[in-house]
Amino acid sequence: MIQSIINYSWEIFINFSESFLFFIFINAKMQPQKNSFSFHGRQIMFLFLQTALTCFCNFFNIPTLITVLLSLVSNIAFAVIFYSNTFMLKIFWGSIYSVICIFAEYITMLIPQTFSLIKPDELLAGGRLRIPMSLLYIALIAVFVFFSINIGSKKMFLTPIQKSAYVILCVLGIAVAHYILIVTLNVSHFYAIQKLTDSLILTNMFFLLLFIALLLFIYQLGVSKNQNMVLTEQSKQSALEKQQYQNLLESTKALREMKHDIEIHLDIIQSLADNSDITKLKEYITAYHNSIEQTHHLLSTGNTAIDCILSAKLSQAKKMNIKLDYSVLIPKPFPLDSVNLSSLLGNLLDNSLEACQRCLTAKTNSIPWILFYIKPYLNMVVIHIENSTHDMAKINSKNTFVSSKHQKGHGMGIKRIRSIVNNADGILNIVPEKNKFTVHIMLPLKEENDIEN
Repeated sequence: MIQSIINYSWEIFINFSESFLFFIFINAKMQPQKNSFSFHGRQIMFLFLQTALTCFCNFFNIPTLITVLLSLVSNIAFAVIFYSNTFMLKIFWGSIYSVICIFAEYITMLIPQTFSLIKPDELLAGGRLRIPMSLLYIALIAVFVFFSINIGSKKMFLTPIQKSAYVILCVLGIAVAHYILIVTLNVSHFYAIQKLTDSLILTNMFFLLLFIALLLFIYQLGVSKNQNMVLTEQSKQSALEKQQYQNLLESTKALREMKHDIEIHLDIIQSLADNSDITKLKEYITAYHNSIEQTHHLLSTGNTAIDCILSAKLSQAKKMNIKLDYSVLIPKPFPLDSVNLSSLLGNLLDNSLEACQRCLTAKTNSIPWILFYIKPYLNMVVIHIENSTHDMAKINSKNTFVSSKHQKGHGMGIKRIRSIVNNADGILNIVPEKNKFTVHIMLPLKEENDIEN
C-alpha cells in the first residue's frame, strides 16, 4: 500500500516536472499576453490540469500514442491561450517540445536496454529502475530545453497551405516516432531479438534527428520569408520617402527661384502701372498669380521640410475643397532630421487628406476640415492633427488600426509614424471618434550638442 502511494506520488511529480519544464521552455520562446499575478496563476492552474490529464492517461493505461497526441494538443492550447505570437509559432514550439520529450524518453528507455539488457518492465511505472530512469528523463528534457532556448524566437510567415501542411507534418512525425518506439519495446519484450531491436533503435534515432532538422529547416524558411517581407516593406517605404524628399528639394528650389524673380516682376508691374496700361497690367498679374499657384503657397517657417510639406498640402487641400487650418511655431533645434520630419508630416497630412476625401465621396453635408499645429510645450514639441471623418476607424484584435485603403503598398502610414515617434523617444496618442480622428505627438527637445553628437 505504501509502495503504491509512493509510486503514484512519484508519477505525479514527474508529470508535473515535465509540464513545468514546458512552461520554462515556452515562456522563453514566446511573448506573454499579460504579465500579472493572476495571469501566472491561471498558467499554473493550466499546468496542474495538464499534469492531471497525463496522470489519468498513465494510470488508466491509455495507449501511449493517444497520450502523446493529447500532450501535443495541450501544449499548443497552452501557447494559444497565454501568448500573443502568431499561430504558426505556437504550433512550432509546442511540437518541438513534444519531440524533445519523445527524444528524452527514447534515450532513457531504449538505450539502457540495448547496452545493459534491462527489461522494459523495470523502467515502467512501479519498476525497480523507474525512479532513476524518470530522473534521467527529466534531466535530459532540462538539457534539451536549455540548448533549444538558444535558438532565437523570431517571427515566421507561411501561406495557409504551408501552415496546414506543417501541422499535418508535426502530428504525423510525432506519431510515427512514438509508434517506432512502441514497436521497439514490443520486439524487445516479446521476441527478444537483439539485432532487430538494435536496428529499430538506430532507425528511430535517425528518424528523430531528421525530423528535428526538418522542423528547424521549415522554421528558418518561415523566418527568412518574414524577414524578406519586412525588408521589402521597408524598401518601399524608403523609396517613397526619398522620392518625397526629392520633391521637397525641387519645390524648395522653385520657391527660391520665384523669390529671386520677385523684384523683376515688381519692376514690370510698376512699369505697366506707370504707363497706365491697365489691360496688360491685369493680364500680367493674372499670369503671375497662376504661376504662384503652380508652385504652391508661400510659407516661411524657417524649416525647409515643414515649409515644403505644408505648402504642397495646402495647395492640395484647396483643390479638393478641404478646409485646412494650421499654426506652426518651430523650436530650434528640431528633434527630427529633415527626412524623418518629411516622412512624419507627409504621412500625417496624407492620411488626413484621404479621410477628408472619403467624406467628399460619401457626400456628407459639412465641409471636410483639417486642424494642424506644431508648437513647443515645456521641453517638448507638440505635433497635433485632427480631421473630419464619416466613419469610425477600425481596430483589430491586436489593438492596432486597420487600414481602409485597399491598394497594394498602403497601410504603412501609421506604422511609419509610430516608428519615427518611438525612435525619437516620443509619445504617440491616437484618438478615433465617430466624426473625428486625432493624432497627438509629443517629442522631447534635445540640446544643440546632442544633435551634433
